[in-house]
Amino acid sequence: MISSEITYQANYDGYPIFASLDSDGHYVDILERNLQLLTFMTQKHSQTLVVRLDIRFPDGMLIPEDNSCFQYFIENYRRYMVRHKFDPYYLWVRERNKAVHHHYHCYFLLNGNNIRYLLLNSKDSQENKKPSKADELWAAACGLPEPIKGLVHITEIEVNGYIQRGIIVHRDDRSAFADAFAFVGYLAKVATKGSSTRYVREFGSSQLPYDSFSL
Repeated sequence: MISSEITYQANYDGYPIFASLDSDGHYVDILERNLQLLTFMTQKHSQTLVVRLDIRFPDGMLIPEDNSCFQYFIENYRRYMVRHKFDPYYLWVRERNKAVHHHYHCYFLLNGNNIRYLLLNSKDSQENKKPSKADELWAAACGLPEPIKGLVHITEIEVNGYIQRGIIVHRDDRSAFADAFAFVGYLAKVATKGSSTRYVREFGSSQLPYDSFSL
């Protein structure tokens, strides 16, 4: 569970939280961590790619109550991106709405100089019909014999009239930074959290070199 102050404001530290503010508010700890991660990456790289994922379990699976499947996935996906020099940093949350089982949302901040091709809208391309590395790693985490498309979904966003699978933030572009902060602010919403047992975490992130932040 998450023990954090809750804000009901439409912005945090001068940045918008989310276009549709949820009546239950947003966790301040997650908003602060979003700000720290975005600030760190945009200072480190001239271009930062922000990609958000929704991750669900397959139907009929006996799902563990803890986060072991997801932790296996996120660590192996992080290692994969490190090998490709994408310099990944991430944050994840666990949620449950009216469904029987919980699901996850996460985002990755990546070196946009190396990977901005992910922004291409390739819905109808042959490549987009193939299982991605994320699909493969999530299938392995769930013990599936092969990937199932649709369990890992890249969240799309409209930018300047175009549908993209992420946001590029150029260093010192405060407008794009604000858009990215609003985009990842969805993960801070209070709604659909709080269903896990006492010792099961609902929020985690990469560590930063100067970290004093306590998860």
